[in-house]
Amino acid sequence: MKKVVLFIDMINEKIARFFSYLAILLVVQLVYEVFCRYVLNKPNLWSFDATYFISSIMLIFGLAYTWKKGGHVSVDLISAFLPNRVRALVTSILLIALFFTTWGLIANSMFGDAVLAWARKQKAASGSMPPVYPYKTWMLLGVFTFLLQGLSQLIRNLSIAITGKDIITGQSRIKEGGVEW
Repeated sequence: MKKVVLFIDMINEKIARFFSYLAILLVVQLVYEVFCRYVLNKPNLWSFDATYFISSIMLIFGLAYTWKKGGHVSVDLISAFLPNRVRALVTSILLIALFFTTWGLIANSMFGDAVLAWARKQKAASGSMPPVYPYKTWMLLGVFTFLLQGLSQLIRNLSIAITGKDIITGQSRIKEGGVEW
């Protein structure tokens, strides 16, 4: 199981690092659009769509990495007072009951929508009318990486709940992004 967790964490880190370079493309595209709009007085029809697509890729593929690093907002009013093993057990139960159920249903719905978009070669109804089937596909893949990171977190929490130690570090607490719990 340790290899599975390390593999998922490594994959999500590499994916997030790869797509993080799109921030440079986004800045260049926005600077170009501002130049065209305010200096040349000729705005581009495709600019909004490009901004939307690039931003969505960075956001969706950053979800799993952010979770891995402990960057998502967390309110631990009750669990902060629980022993580590109990906290890990409660987190595991909530991951199964809420996270996997919710995001599994979302992924299922997105899958059907992406397949239909590809079959119809669906285009956006506004702007430059770009194809949206690639967009729907990368959003689905991003949700899949998020679900994989959830599996990694579940394995780590179950390890703490059962053995009292993190499967990766061997410590009794998980340290994510400088936050220990």
